[in-house]
Amino acid sequence: NNYTSIISRDAKYLKKPNSVLMESLDKIIKYISIVIVPVGILLFINQMGVKDNNITSAVINTVAALIGMIPDGLVLLTSTVLAVSVIRLGKYNVLVQELYCIEMLARANVLCLDKTGTLTDGTMNVEEVVILKNSYDINKVMGAYLGNMSDNNQTSIALQQRFKFNTDYKLEAKIPFSSSRKYSAISFENEGTFILGAPEFILKEMEPVLESLISSKQARGYRVLMLAHSNATIKDEKLKGVISPVALFILADHIRKEAPD
Repeated sequence: NNYTSIISRDAKYLKKPNSVLMESLDKIIKYISIVIVPVGILLFINQMGVKDNNITSAVINTVAALIGMIPDGLVLLTSTVLAVSVIRLGKYNVLVQELYCIEMLARANVLCLDKTGTLTDGTMNVEEVVILKNSYDINKVMGAYLGNMSDNNQTSIALQQRFKFNTDYKLEAKIPFSSSRKYSAISFENEGTFILGAPEFILKEMEPVLESLISSKQARGYRVLMLAHSNATIKDEKLKGVISPVALFILADHIRKEAPD
């Protein structure tokens, strides 16, 4: 009854594979099983109506016709194809645990991989800084921003390696990062508010050129962060004023040396 045993018991539960192919074959056999009875009766009556035909001959002819309706070869052929597929996959060192996984593999058009820890080592680095507005010293702003934030995730660590901490700006208010907001923000005295996070969550509407630039970077596998600015100060953890983009930070996951190209 303890928690560990419950988890172990649930983990041992094997769910029957949901095979569309098998379900289709079952339906065909089910429908034929239903149809074959009235068809057999009609065939027998028809055979009895044939001139010079006795009961024995009518039964033999009816059974011969009904046997041809049973799709025994269909099941055999399907099983043979799946078995051959397993052998072919085995040549590529693929371990097949369920015969019907061949069908599932054939139906898949997108393969999702968890790259962290497998292809990458979990660390990140800043590949590029795209300046969108030259009104601010990005090094000073980011140094003060990161110095006043207590974030210790890989994104923050990558930014901290690029920008050195400083105390050039005085903190007035801040909004810590949260997974629901997808951004954090800091208001500096006489400098307004700086926002850092996912572009689509900071700016609801973007210029087509900027949106295209961000999309192209994301399509190549980069993580894109936006630094934006507002003249208003944070109040009750809410952003005020007109928000304008300042810079983009293009981050890349560090790929393991042993990971194939």
